[in-house]
Amino acid sequence: MRIKKYIEKSKLNIEDRIRKWCGELTPDKRFIIVASILVVFASLNIYFTFTSIYNLGKENKNDRIEIRHISPSELVDKKRSNQINTIHHNLKLNQDQDSIYEPTQSK
Repeated sequence: MRIKKYIEKSKLNIEDRIRKWCGELTPDKRFIIVASILVVFASLNIYFTFTSIYNLGKENKNDRIEIRHISPSELVDKKRSNQINTIHHNLKLNQDQDSIYEPTQSK
């Protein structure tokens, strides 16, 4: 509970300092500061976006994104192969049983 009160008190202190500092600025200075911060962050955003796009297609193998097909997990493969083997075994047994009960036709 003490930590929560300390955090709330810190937030209020920081907010009061910012309001006091901004309150001392004239509207023209405030506009210049906001516009310059906007320009700085917008230019950083554009820089990072275009450098990322540029580096995406580099020839260096270490920088390229490796794209592979998704492979099924071993558990699924084992289960599926067991099911297939069981089906083949059952079909083979059924065919053998059918051949026992059906008379062979000779040509």
